[in-house]
Amino acid sequence: MRGDATYTLDVDFGEDSSWGVQRYFAEQLAFFDRWLREDGVAPADEAPVRIFVMGGGSGRKTALGKLDHGGRWREEHEWPLARAQETVYHLRADGSLALEAPAGEEEPRRYAYDPAHPVPTIGGNYCSVGELPAEGAGMEPAWSRFLSPVLRLRNILTPGPADQKETPEFFAASEPYPRLSERDDVLVYETEPLEEPVEVTGRARVTLRVSSSAVDTDFTAKLVDVHPPNEDYPDGYDMLINDSLIRCRYREGFEREVLMEPGEVVEVTIELAPTSNLFDRGHRIRLDVSSSNFPRLDLNPNTGEPIGRHTHQVVAEQTVHGGTVTLPVIP
Repeated sequence: MRGDATYTLDVDFGEDSSWGVQRYFAEQLAFFDRWLREDGVAPADEAPVRIFVMGGGSGRKTALGKLDHGGRWREEHEWPLARAQETVYHLRADGSLALEAPAGEEEPRRYAYDPAHPVPTIGGNYCSVGELPAEGAGMEPAWSRFLSPVLRLRNILTPGPADQKETPEFFAASEPYPRLSERDDVLVYETEPLEEPVEVTGRARVTLRVSSSAVDTDFTAKLVDVHPPNEDYPDGYDMLINDSLIRCRYREGFEREVLMEPGEVVEVTIELAPTSNLFDRGHRIRLDVSSSNFPRLDLNPNTGEPIGRHTHQVVAEQTVHGGTVTLPVIP
């Protein structure tokens, strides 16, 4: 709940997304009346699931300077959606994300992951991590109603969707503040501009074939909605949808640790959290692969030492030999 705001961080989801105190309490009261009262009855035609589908906005700046991404509530009858079609996109050596599988083995892509210079966290699906700064500093609208004018929370980790670009406001970002897609330690895979909108609703799954010079390391995956350039956003807007990672020692499950052999090709799976987003016409679907997302996710020192008791860090030479991302597409 974000108070009466229609936006989170940099992105506005439209008037339908506003979930103010009165609406929130009314929904609670209706729920309790229905399920806690002896005479409570649910309407016969009420759908059991209600989801918010992000997207469909103009892509321009609102009066408050937020990206108009848009969105709407929709009723459904099951979860996950039965009509979702698992659609496989292939990570190609040329950086494309394509429905066509490669005809044969392609040249792998490589990068170096240095724990001393991690990819910074630029927004995401998490709760705010804040501090109490001096009076007058900015604060997210979700918290303003809980605090006095003097006690103001300032974000250390700012939740929500953000343009994937380093700026001084984000912890661990550094000059010259590049777009994350420009970093040498981020591999970008993206579609051509979409000729028709594509709705993704449900849980995405990323499968990678990887090798490393390290005996243990991480691989991250970010799903990004790439808005095309316009007058308000000359460089476009790389909107983070969601992300996750795999720590390779747990690639076979959390019951036991299996270290890697340097240079050995292994398969890892990264499960992304459920989401619902309309990738609009002209947008691109993008997957970013790297090995860090700091400070939201703990750094892997690449040494294979017991977690939390490592004595040093080493640079890992990473290789991605290919892979897929499976998206639940709604026809």
